[in-house]
Amino acid sequence: MLVVLRPGSAVFHPAALLMIGMALCNALYALLTRKLADEDPHTSLFYSALVGTVGLTLFLPFGFAGGWPPPRDAAVFLLLGLLAGLGHWCVIRAFARAPAALLTPFSYLQMIWATVYGWLLFGQLPDLVSGLGMAIIVASGLLLAWFERRRRSP
Repeated sequence: MLVVLRPGSAVFHPAALLMIGMALCNALYALLTRKLADEDPHTSLFYSALVGTVGLTLFLPFGFAGGWPPPRDAAVFLLLGLLAGLGHWCVIRAFARAPAALLTPFSYLQMIWATVYGWLLFGQLPDLVSGLGMAIIVASGLLLAWFERRRRSP
């Protein structure tokens, strides 16, 4: 695919900063979860929920349209919070029981699931360049895990 830029066309959109911020927050979450694997899981869950609550509350005035959400939406958000908390607890317990080198390849399943959900829910698939980028990221992560496992085994 050849991209031809016309004079005056923008290559960067400010909304891309949201994705960069999300990637940084996700990396920080993963690092802290691994680092705090020896702590009590409930303590880690409490502090991650506290940081998320305080951080997102700062943005509430900018996104709150007023009024309460419909009961169905509120129930879906409550279910989302409960499942996210359960998922975080499972990740904490996994890092307490296994080395990070063994668990890291499973994190690449996030890209696969995001692609599947994008296709099923929105009818969108990544373009060729995005697919190639994802394949490089997954392959490099799996190679790194393989080399780490070979290095540790006698």
